[in-house]
Amino acid sequence: MNCHHGRRLFRLLVAGFLGSAFGISLTALPAFADLKVTPSLTVSEQYDSNITFTSGGDNHDFVTIVSPGLSANYRGRPLEASLSGSVSLAAYAEHSDFNNVAASGTLSVDLNQLVGRLDKRARLQIAGTVLYTPELPAFIRAGADSTPFAIGIQPQRVRTFSYGLSATGGYSLTPRVDLTGSYSYAFVNFGGTVGAPAETALFRTTSQGVSVGPEVKLTPVDTVSLQFIYQKVGYGGGALEDYHTKGGTVGLTHIFSPQLTVGVSAGATIISSSDRVVPLATVTVSWNERNTTTSLFYSHSVTPSFAIAAGSLESHLVSLSVVHKLTELLTAAASVNYARSSSASATGTTGNLSFDSYGADFTLSHPITRWISASFAYSHSRFSQGFSAATSTFDRDTVTFSVTATWM
Repeated sequence: MNCHHGRRLFRLLVAGFLGSAFGISLTALPAFADLKVTPSLTVSEQYDSNITFTSGGDNHDFVTIVSPGLSANYRGRPLEASLSGSVSLAAYAEHSDFNNVAASGTLSVDLNQLVGRLDKRARLQIAGTVLYTPELPAFIRAGADSTPFAIGIQPQRVRTFSYGLSATGGYSLTPRVDLTGSYSYAFVNFGGTVGAPAETALFRTTSQGVSVGPEVKLTPVDTVSLQFIYQKVGYGGGALEDYHTKGGTVGLTHIFSPQLTVGVSAGATIISSSDRVVPLATVTVSWNERNTTTSLFYSHSVTPSFAIAAGSLESHLVSLSVVHKLTELLTAAASVNYARSSSASATGTTGNLSFDSYGADFTLSHPITRWISASFAYSHSRFSQGFSAATSTFDRDTVTFSVTATWM
């Protein structure tokens, strides 16, 4: 399928969505509406020092990964949207029983224009992700949308299906005061293991979160927010105890310069299963120089445990990423992640459950031609988990060389 036919097909899909959801015809869209469809193909060769996610044994291998992808971006009226998806086929040189297929997709829809037709002071954005993989990511990059499942827990290779949906919006009460709110839904479920027998228990988990409150612009560079926060966690087993949390935070965002912005928030929440009060905190730093972008994120929160024992965890997460343009064509990126999660209550099913993990990544990327680029990546991680008197720890290193072709 060439790009012209791809754009035509996606345009028909958009037309069907707009027509069924909003009663809008694509032919009525203005001439400046833009639709861009971009197919891509990535071929990677990877060395993995620990394909079984265990300590000891012959568990290294070389992996060939082929990942076709497709992205589409629409800019126009009455909305703006982006959609992307990819499929990855992984073949192991020595351990063919680890061969697998993974898939992922993301969706982002800006509905500000549409809700603005009802009231110009309203705004609304919707985002969604879906993931099917035998390797659930333990961390996400700094500055990315948060997920209650990326807290440093690395389960064994098991077929995992996860998806998330979020809606964020606001309403301008005055030129200085906005009412903001968000809703999120996250789900993770587990199937059979890949290449190795099961070692730990995993639990189907759902998490719903709501936050709402005013945001006041004190000065051109200072913004204060007050947020009520509620989270409900459910498990897919009759013997497992669901729980919810409710609390609030006070936050301040200060723009030090056009390049540097810092945000901090603090508060507390109550866990229903134990009536324990847990402090909440977040720190975000965004620093953009001419050739360097730095992002720092820290959070202290209550998150769900989906491995070993179900229940609530008190989690600390730190993530730092730096992207630097070495030359006009060569870009380097580095990130460091650290997480520590432990039982939020001394009693209950989680007992003295704990997870400690850290990871470091380094990437070099360089375009070869207008539509072909190459990258080199190295990753090191260490994961430790304990429950009662039992503990386990493993390290993992990966080296990956990739070539990507993108058809503009």
